[in-house]
Amino acid sequence: MDYLLNYIQRQLSNEGKITHPIAIVLNSLPFDFFITDNQHRLLYINARSIENYKIPADYIGKPCSTLCEKFCPNPIANCACDRLDRQGSNKITIVAANSRKVVTSSHLKTSDGKIIGYFEMITDVTEYEEVQDTLNAIVNSAPCGIFRIIYDPDNILKSQIVFINQALLKLYGFSEHTPTSKIKIDRLVDAQDQKRTIAILSEAFIHHTQVISVEFRLKTKDGQIKWVSCGCGIDYSQGLPIINGLELDITKSKVLEQKRFEIQRERVITFRTKAQQDSLTGLFNREAFETSVNIVLKNHPPDLLAAMFMIDLDNFKSINDYFGHDTGDQILTIFSIRLKRHLRKNDIIGRLGGDEFAVLLPEITSADYIHKKALELCKALSFEYHSHVSATNGYQVSCSIGIAAFNRHGSNFAQLYSKADQALYTAKDRGKNQYSIFGEKGYVSKGASWMNREWLIDELEELVYISSTTTYNMIYLNRTGRKLTGIDERDYTGRKCYEIMRGRSTPCPHCNNAHLTPDHFISWENHNGHLNKTFIMKAKLVSWDGILCRMEYAVDLDADPQLSEEMKQHL
Repeated sequence: MDYLLNYIQRQLSNEGKITHPIAIVLNSLPFDFFITDNQHRLLYINARSIENYKIPADYIGKPCSTLCEKFCPNPIANCACDRLDRQGSNKITIVAANSRKVVTSSHLKTSDGKIIGYFEMITDVTEYEEVQDTLNAIVNSAPCGIFRIIYDPDNILKSQIVFINQALLKLYGFSEHTPTSKIKIDRLVDAQDQKRTIAILSEAFIHHTQVISVEFRLKTKDGQIKWVSCGCGIDYSQGLPIINGLELDITKSKVLEQKRFEIQRERVITFRTKAQQDSLTGLFNREAFETSVNIVLKNHPPDLLAAMFMIDLDNFKSINDYFGHDTGDQILTIFSIRLKRHLRKNDIIGRLGGDEFAVLLPEITSADYIHKKALELCKALSFEYHSHVSATNGYQVSCSIGIAAFNRHGSNFAQLYSKADQALYTAKDRGKNQYSIFGEKGYVSKGASWMNREWLIDELEELVYISSTTTYNMIYLNRTGRKLTGIDERDYTGRKCYEIMRGRSTPCPHCNNAHLTPDHFISWENHNGHLNKTFIMKAKLVSWDGILCRMEYAVDLDADPQLSEEMKQHL
């Protein structure tokens, strides 16, 4: 508008009249507009005013006061142009008393600043309010959020919201009559996205970017988290930037996007898992087992032991030849399930091919654990299988195990595999159904002997346990002992006898290991405060897999009073 007025001033100053192009522009203005000289004589009235107020065609040169009552809301004494002169202003706006009109007056000047007349614009407040009401109705019925914010240079998230429509109030969780002063931006933008949002806005203000878009999480008044997308236009003409924008709730699309991502991730994981798994047993295949073993060993704690077990089913070829490959696959599946049941969560298990399995036992606290676990696996993996091909004749499944120790026999998969494989052949050469540790000829256990021994001890009603006399590690605890102590069969390995039997963190002060011999039992009566029972105790040294260990036998005085009395006579 200022450019248009300057152009009119030049035309009137140079030509004394308004020529055709400018007249077209003025006649299209949506408000009343007229120009007078400095004597208040009319020079121009636009087409809207002529039509609205029926101005005669010969108005040029007549005093504006003669037509004042038609379109000017002010009495002559309070003429807007006169007030403009009295105040020495370049522009003045007056809201007429008892009227719905607003008058804006400005000086008309020559290029050297001499006042030669006046511009006057008259707008009808009613029309403005109607337009405003229409715009408000459109804005507040819009399905998306609309806002206007005045930027705070000291803190972007403290900027003032000056307008917010009903859709956005609802999205934020506020009532429709909530004043904008009650709505704080820093409480709306979720903490996870505040830094990123500030960075985007700051970058825009630095470079005077006029249009930006940003997505962030919104925290509603009632604490819900929603995703929104904002498209903003930034106006820099008023000094401080003014942000006008649209805001859309994109929570549903974000949820769908997240679901699609999770589905895709699951597909990738499933694909990777299948690529790493043996299709029959679900264990690691050879490549995945080798990779996992090398990763674990590379970062293995130096103060702990580890061992690799190579496990082969004995005479598996005859199973396939006699029962068929389907039965062979069933036995391999059962075998793998039993194997997993007797291993820890951090043990690595793989099927390397055919009937060849491998296990890495990392982070072992004692060498006794290796022997105990090998014995346990030989026992657990020995079972009778009955096929539907022959319901009367079952097949006795058993396995042989070769063992190599980490660092002592190798520090990576290839080295340990080679040594464990050699130990496996030693176990097979010596009759199968047993284990062998590489380079240690004394540690070969024949299945029949240990299976009969442990089975017999497990059937006893009295508590029996075997422990190391040097490390105090529990090597074996029979079923009665496991029941009394609440210890699972796989949970006592590597734990101390005084911890399990006495609830202590240090060896028992009355420990008689030093007095034990393989020749005879030492007997005594003892009250066990940890188990809250009184026992008749018997202990001696026994050879357990080639090692002299403590065997303790305890009779519960309350469980069998007659036997207890008989034993007391021999103390």
